[in-house]
Amino acid sequence: TGSIGIFGIIPTFENSLKKIGVTTDGVTTTPLSGQPDVVGGTNAAFDSVVQTTIEAGYRRFITLVSTARKLTPERVDEIAQGRVWDGGTARQLGISRRTLTRKLQQYEKENASSVGLGCINTDQQRYFRVAVHIPADLQLDTGKRVAAEINNVSIGGVALSSQETLNYGAKVQLCFGLNKTTSIATSAEVVWVDGKRVGLRFMALSATARRDLGQWLLQKAQSEGWDIGLASTETATV
Repeated sequence: TGSIGIFGIIPTFENSLKKIGVTTDGVTTTPLSGQPDVVGGTNAAFDSVVQTTIEAGYRRFITLVSTARKLTPERVDEIAQGRVWDGGTARQLGISRRTLTRKLQQYEKENASSVGLGCINTDQQRYFRVAVHIPADLQLDTGKRVAAEINNVSIGGVALSSQETLNYGAKVQLCFGLNKTTSIATSAEVVWVDGKRVGLRFMALSATARRDLGQWLLQKAQSEGWDIGLASTETATV
């Protein structure tokens, strides 16, 4: 998925014409008279108008996305900057829910399910991700403990925010609670970094932790109307 980057281009030929001895001159009554001048070049007043228009369009984009994705304008601006994100990272950043919904609707048609909103097959189940705000504890390979907040979680990993800078490929110990009685503890690897936000892939999720997390994700999926298609939550692979 991509974000927006706004720019304006107006070709002018004053430098090319100057090389063959052609120049222009004239008298104007306002700073914007005769602008844009593709032969003599644009002036500072016109450049300022174009820049202001571009910035206004970008602010409108930021506002629309922050409202639709329920993110702060500052967070959207940080993610955007004209960059393109792969689908998995975009889901973790919280900017592609509409894309995910379209894909799941495609799965519904392919599986011809008559239950709920559709049936997700085994390969697709691991992509189900729940947006959350869960406190988490990280232990770095140096032994330092760091507080973090998980933003979304799947059976394969989490996206979280932390004031500690984590490097791509770093190994950490992660612990977080699903509810008052169930917690998940596992080693994890940093697989993407975006400022203070990182994506962690579980490396050694125990069978018990996988079962507990799978059941929790299954309940979340069913509460949203999805038929995950699992015969038993004992071997859930959401």
